[in-house]
Amino acid sequence: MAYAYEAHLAAEAGGTTWDGWAVAVNERALTRTLSEVTATLLDARKDSDPWTFADGVDRPLTNDRLKVLSLQIRRHIGVCLAVYNQVAAGIGAGAITTAEVDGAFADVDAIVLKAAS
Repeated sequence: MAYAYEAHLAAEAGGTTWDGWAVAVNERALTRTLSEVTATLLDARKDSDPWTFADGVDRPLTNDRLKVLSLQIRRHIGVCLAVYNQVAAGIGAGAITTAEVDGAFADVDAIVLKAAS
């Protein structure tokens, strides 16, 4: 079970893709996302302030696009957790091997992107 949990955390921290750009999903990125969305909701964020993507490039994002990005990050985290829960249930039932754990997390980004469309 510990191996599956670590695979879950690695998949989550591996980030996601949004609008063709790599998006970090680590503690720093999550803190920044929360801060920026809060600033948007409080009308304290300038529309089109830059967002630094995982490639290190700043790109302007409108406040509405920032909200969509934050939902993509949330979706990514939710999919990683859902996959982990399925894997954990399979392990508990003796139906999933370590090799299958890796395979289960390999398609997380595709699942996230499909859910977004």
